[in-house]
Amino acid sequence: MKIRYSNPLLAICLALLGASRITTYVAYPQGFRSPDTPTYFTGEFLNFDLVSLTGHSSRGWVVPSIFALMPNSSAVIFLQLAISAVAWAFLLISLTKVLADKKIRNFMLIATTVLASAPQIIQHDTVILATSITNSLFILLIGLFLRILYSEQVSSKALVTLILVATLLMIQKPTFIPISLVVVLLALYTKQNQVLVIRKIVAVAVISMSIAYSLVLGSNVNSNWQISYSGQTLLWQLGGQSPVATEFAAYLNEQGAPKCLTSEAPYQDLNTSIGKILNDCPAGTKFLKEEIQREFVSFLITNPEAAVELVVIGAGASSTNSASNYGGAVSILPKFLSDVFFGTTAPNITDSEIEDQVEGLNLIDSGKPFWIFAPIFGWLLLASIGLFFRKNLNREECILYAVLFFLLLQSALVVVLLPSEWVRQTVPFVITILVLAILLSAKFVETIFDSTAKNDS
Repeated sequence: MKIRYSNPLLAICLALLGASRITTYVAYPQGFRSPDTPTYFTGEFLNFDLVSLTGHSSRGWVVPSIFALMPNSSAVIFLQLAISAVAWAFLLISLTKVLADKKIRNFMLIATTVLASAPQIIQHDTVILATSITNSLFILLIGLFLRILYSEQVSSKALVTLILVATLLMIQKPTFIPISLVVVLLALYTKQNQVLVIRKIVAVAVISMSIAYSLVLGSNVNSNWQISYSGQTLLWQLGGQSPVATEFAAYLNEQGAPKCLTSEAPYQDLNTSIGKILNDCPAGTKFLKEEIQREFVSFLITNPEAAVELVVIGAGASSTNSASNYGGAVSILPKFLSDVFFGTTAPNITDSEIEDQVEGLNLIDSGKPFWIFAPIFGWLLLASIGLFFRKNLNREECILYAVLFFLLLQSALVVVLLPSEWVRQTVPFVITILVLAILLSAKFVETIFDSTAKNDS
């Protein structure tokens, strides 16, 4: 099946995609910085001080090495917006190529374009962090996977590119190993009869070496932090933005953890409290390096309701516009369209005087009425109904449901284990979940209309 380049709707969608990035760059050419920006970009052209192929740096080398090729902040923002536009355009063209049903194809083109043009997505392209590049890699990953899944004949180029993108994700952060591995293995499985045995062996060997390298790299990056990246991150579970901070602090006290870790919990000023621990709590150094990870897992096992509470609060924060405070964005589409995907809160946190996650959770716990509108769960519900009530699911759709389930599982784990910034950590998963949920929902609705039409005839 040839790509339908003559499709006028595709042309309009690509134009909107490009226009949203161009107008955003014109509005915010210098972009925005965060406290973590210096760990990704020095601000100097061809300065590779933040890049270490062995992991002896604060971050995986993929994003810092790309940024090091840029002469200034403006060039970084332009590059992020350009890569984002290319990734989303690739996904749109892939959808046009693989979806034969005209109604579903046109709906997906419109929905994906609206999603790609939402300020909740574009905002990450104007901040000098790893999030924008990560989002683009996830979009490319799902676009390539759809091409392989629905193609009649496997493309060696698509398969190699899929493995390359998966490898880059794993190198950037080991937490992307599970989803990257699942997507690659499912891609190989779908075309198992078309891929030569020697190529399967090579693919498995390459992905295995990538995983091993990623784990070593991640371990070195973890150790390169003042104490350890994982230990410092878990201190956020004692912060005022964590719904289980009080319970986790009590649990640590029962286990004999150093009192300096829990004396101010829940931390109302995260930076101040964590700074004191890192600089003035020598007794906590060994505990943060070697024990807090194990204790947190034990805490979740003995208090499963805490894990559920983290997932619920984290999912609500990740799937609304309650944290639209990373960077600037220019949306050329009406706000209500992006609300179809990301929803909002009432009262609207972004319009209030709340400045951080701690104040946000305090508002939720204040006892005042607080509403969360999260349309992503509506899309997931509709897709789930299709899974349980459709009798004619084909193999491709079953595989998409498997990927969707795994994305949900891993995003839940990310919310639980990486409490530092839920929105930033989960946004690549949220984007991919939305694309698959919308696609599967569209297929389900189409079968309903087809069934109704047949009954009427």
